[in-house]
Amino acid sequence: MAASVGFRAVAALLLVAAAAAFAVALPVASSLHGNAPEPATAGAEFANFTLYFSGGLPFCSQCGEKSQYSCSPDKFGATIGNVRRAPAQSARARGLPRANHLFVWPSSTRPHAQWNNGLLSFKNPLPAAAVARAITVTVYGSWSCDPSVAPSMFGVELNDIVLFVGEVDSTTTRCECDTCDPAKMLMTEFRNGIPSYLPSVNYLRIRPYRNSLCVNRVDVVIEYNPVQTTELPAAFMSIPFNPISQNQTDCPICNSGLVNDGVSTFCSTSSTTSIQVSVFDPVPAGAVLVALDVYSSLNFVSRPYGSSYPTRLSVKLVGTEAVNSAVSDVGWRNTKCGCLSNIVLYSPFFQRGWPNYVYDDYNVLTIQVIRGYSTYGDLCLGRFYASYVYYYLSDESRTLHRLDQPIDV
Repeated sequence: MAASVGFRAVAALLLVAAAAAFAVALPVASSLHGNAPEPATAGAEFANFTLYFSGGLPFCSQCGEKSQYSCSPDKFGATIGNVRRAPAQSARARGLPRANHLFVWPSSTRPHAQWNNGLLSFKNPLPAAAVARAITVTVYGSWSCDPSVAPSMFGVELNDIVLFVGEVDSTTTRCECDTCDPAKMLMTEFRNGIPSYLPSVNYLRIRPYRNSLCVNRVDVVIEYNPVQTTELPAAFMSIPFNPISQNQTDCPICNSGLVNDGVSTFCSTSSTTSIQVSVFDPVPAGAVLVALDVYSSLNFVSRPYGSSYPTRLSVKLVGTEAVNSAVSDVGWRNTKCGCLSNIVLYSPFFQRGWPNYVYDDYNVLTIQVIRGYSTYGDLCLGRFYASYVYYYLSDESRTLHRLDQPIDV
């Protein structure tokens, strides 16, 4: 019996020491402009590279060399090179001026084929055993191919996970040749490592949500720890919302806005300020849940009632609050359509496991918008990920945790 008690004491001390290695991080706004951020961790290093689009018109440029760009399809599904085919009866036969005859690109050389759904690939430039912790992308191009839609909005994905959503001012250039709009920089960090990052080949995608874009290149900066350090594993999950009346197909909010495509949005209203989602336990066998981090893109429906009454976003898991943070309204455009910012919220660590969490079953996630005053400051959430951070314990300690029993010390 004494040996058993001693084993439990050692397990408890090891777990306390592991939890003490982490500090509860403050919320990080990931919609940044200007210089790249300071390293997220001491001793971090950086990998810098540029990914180029190609296949543009040979006499045209967008923020770079001639033809070194590609354009996404417009709202009609057309883009450069995707011109209408010549009518069955030739223009000359119908008595029309020859100048009205439309040129048709051969299918094998149509420039729009180079858009490739906005997909770019790169080989992992990090050394072996390195952990990618943060990523910054700067996108160069023209944002107003359809000036009637303002502003433009797009998501940046890494291996099918949306890292962030960017909104860019439309201009009057209409994506004319030899034009270039201001670049858009976006950054986010993951304290337990970028969840979708692969050690071999990675795929970065620019996915337009509103308006058509012509993109020249994407500068990428990956911050990494050169050796494996103290990162805990995590299950990174997209949390779906049930589509509600505020989610209109013509009003994308940090996503494409197309309900028929499976897109859903949660917007708080005067009568509904929270939503509950049942999520099946993603923690692998042999591990205990110790934290729940939140990654989201959002926009305001209405502005908070002054800086003294900020709107707060709260997330609870089976009744225990994971995060509760004020949301800044700086830069809001007085419309719920679009995307104001991307936020990262870190929860505290629970060294004895998440209270009341049920393994191998469903647990309720409660997302609540807390207005500072009256009905001012409602939010719309269009992208929402939860990172279930877990820790592997010894068999005996894990059994005690999962039975919600204290450790004998």
